[in-house]
Amino acid sequence: WVDLQIDGVRRGSVGRFGGSRRALPQPGTVVSASWTSPLDVLYLAAIFDPIFTLSHAGEEGSNKGVRVVSQETALAASVGVQNPLELLSGPGEIVPLSDLLAKNPKRIIVVFPEGTTSNGRGILRLLPSSLTSAAPQTKIYPMSIKYTPQDIVTPIPGWMEVLRFIWRLNSSQNHTIRVRIGAPHTKSMHTKTIDGDSTAQTTARGGQERPSSSRSGRGGGFESNFFDTLQRSPPRHEESDDPMESRGDGRIEVSPAEQKLLDAVADDLARLGRVKRVDLGVEEKERFVQAWKGAKGVRERSGRK
Repeated sequence: WVDLQIDGVRRGSVGRFGGSRRALPQPGTVVSASWTSPLDVLYLAAIFDPIFTLSHAGEEGSNKGVRVVSQETALAASVGVQNPLELLSGPGEIVPLSDLLAKNPKRIIVVFPEGTTSNGRGILRLLPSSLTSAAPQTKIYPMSIKYTPQDIVTPIPGWMEVLRFIWRLNSSQNHTIRVRIGAPHTKSMHTKTIDGDSTAQTTARGGQERPSSSRSGRGGGFESNFFDTLQRSPPRHEESDDPMESRGDGRIEVSPAEQKLLDAVADDLARLGRVKRVDLGVEEKERFVQAWKGAKGVRERSGRK
């Protein structure tokens, strides 16, 4: 069964007619969803009938935007494999969210800003290429989807994971889907916040300069787990001595207002999912998967001896 809750809406009143339904994502808006399982795609397709997109890590000089994909391709991407029906067509072109919404004003756009699936115990570093391509007034709804038990998440890619996912899904008597939808964000909202912070700092320079307020300084969640020991990603517009700052998902430049938008959405995803933000992204996951598969191969070879 599904446990749905929306920020600012009293539990049990979502289905009633009135203002409660206006708190849900409407056509012409963007849903920024967490991504842990193929069931995410199936649930979103059943509720919103949206246009699915995939975020790209971005290379130096690449454009901001998303790749529009079919529901089948989104399902395949949830387990890290390619849709066999699209082997010949190749990846689609990158389209800004503003253009995509202008062409489809009566549809909801689903974005997975983490760029890859996780195990549901933390929010990965958001890719800067997707959400920042939305128009200034476009509403972006953070949406957390979690499962109990969590045995149907698919953080490891591969066709064997498809079989394991199907087995675990059907071997359990039931799974609970916990859905939390946050209040919408817009790029213009955070542009005004940046302007207000700059004005406050200028006014305070006669005395002691006040640090600007930022949502990224809040704690990201409530539960304590392994991810609590990992550092959160520093805001991209601040200076950092971290040599990893040049990694793939940092090649696309973002303005302070755009970074504030990314931080706010990531904070809300962590809060809604009751997890932490972690300083891990697509490239770190790729290296982990390679190391995990290598160690698994060594164990299998030693077991045969």
